Amino acid sequence: MNWNRLSLLLLLMILSAHSCKEKAKNNEAVPTESELKDKLIEFNKSKVKTEDVIIDELVETSYPEAIKSETGIRYIIYPSNNGRKSNSEDVAVINYRINLTNGKEIYSTKTTGPEKIRIGHEDVASGLHESLLYMSTGDSALVVMPSNRAYGFTGESGSIPQNAILIYHIELIDLE
Repeated sequence: MNWNRLSLLLLLMILSAHSCKEKAKNNEAVPTESELKDKLIEFNKSKVKTEDVIIDELVETSYPEAIKSETGIRYIIYPSNNGRKSNSEDVAVINYRINLTNGKEIYSTKTTGPEKIRIGHEDVASGLHESLLYMSTGDSALVVMPSNRAYGFTGESGSIPQNAILIYHIELIDLE
């Protein structure tokens, strides 16, 4: 996702600038790009691990039947048992709403109408693409999405906070 690359670049720049100031004060060598990258990777691993514990607690109490994907998304599919399975490249027509973990609704297609998303291509949360691939037309899903599969370090235009764990309620209306 482009936001992840932008976040990575921004964090590297901040770490580099801060590190340069500190190292210059102490007359120490400036860390290499590789060292900064390694520190950033360790930071991200730690953040994902911490967030994973938070999500596990939420799921255990509120959505115990949720399945955990390899990427950390937790989901429950409510099947219609009569629809076509989605594939990458399909255009999915969906209704959805997004809630924060405290229940506050931050977006809903109720006001804008169904949206069309080309699976694997549109500039939406990467976790939404993944979630749609688990669904067939007519299915509904509840998805608990870690921040790194949603809007990450940056959030979204003041409506989605930074590092927010999001809960998506998705209805797959049609595939084109």
